[in-house]
Amino acid sequence: MWEQIIEESIKNITKTYGINELAFLAMQGKIELQLRDKIAWYIEQNFKENYCVKREYNIQGNGRQKCDLAILDKDNMKPVCLIEFKAHSAATFEMDYINKCKNDIAKMQSIAKGITPDPEIYYIFFQTEHQGTLPEDNGLIAYYGIIKNALKNEFGVNDIHKQWDDYYSNIGTIKKITIVAGEYYGLKVDIHTMILKYAKK
Repeated sequence: MWEQIIEESIKNITKTYGINELAFLAMQGKIELQLRDKIAWYIEQNFKENYCVKREYNIQGNGRQKCDLAILDKDNMKPVCLIEFKAHSAATFEMDYINKCKNDIAKMQSIAKGITPDPEIYYIFFQTEHQGTLPEDNGLIAYYGIIKNALKNEFGVNDIHKQWDDYYSNIGTIKKITIVAGEYYGLKVDIHTMILKYAKK
């Protein structure tokens, strides 16, 4: 159920920003929290009759362990869906993100332990692709060196998708969406999004 709703919420994101606003945000820093909050608000608005959304969700007595986003059943306030988010600011490959994914899924499994029925578990990964000529470093573009390396090596959407297929498909099912973010300082910016639905072993 929730996979389609999450997909709809991501496709709705560009409608909530001005022209090139999302490109500006993506080029000046990590954007997972801004995008998470847009997804949270979409779900809260459209499914508030039966469900509610909690950012930074944790279970009382579970220490400081938190999940980025939880969708709760209003009848019992138990989570029916848990979601973690990560973002990478260029089309390069970094093995550390695979480890972060596995750690986040393990954390969500821990939070979900003992909850019946099992909440659906998702990991959403935003990876930014840039096209065009990188301007001189004026201090406004975050992760300048990583973006420069990605452009130099001509890394693009096909490389991103191959990374996902190679390293994440054994964890669960993958849905791929592109968010067209706009332009910033002459660079076209796309945010490629992986919705990974964890497949319980």
